Amino acid sequence: MSDQQKPSIQQVRSKLTPAQIALLDQFWRNFLKKGEWPLTRVVYAPDRKDEVVQALSPLTGNIEREERNGAGKNVLYLSLVGILMTTKGRHYQKLLSRFLQFQHNLYRNKPEQDTVNAKDVAAALRLLPYES
Repeated sequence: MSDQQKPSIQQVRSKLTPAQIALLDQFWRNFLKKGEWPLTRVVYAPDRKDEVVQALSPLTGNIEREERNGAGKNVLYLSLVGILMTTKGRHYQKLLSRFLQFQHNLYRNKPEQDTVNAKDVAAALRLLPYES
């Protein structure tokens, strides 16, 4: 791979360890369940701090990152690339592709329409009720 080429999503995914995927899945499940990213101090609990450091240290900020949330607490959050690295990442990648195709078609066929509602997007992407 030359300096100019960036690895594909599949190439990045194939290099992740089971421990890394498990952590990314944990962060994403926390977000889906609670609507917020997990607190750093919870993830780095004393009984598993070494394994978490070992798993997360090779990952770049393009996958996961620590930041302060609105309440001023440190949280670990996933970027879009990080979400695509989770166990359900391939599903989300296909969903994103369908959404971008929907946007492209909307622009080509109705360029004057500058907004769409969630119900229209859900219908166009054939989302199940739990996905919308």
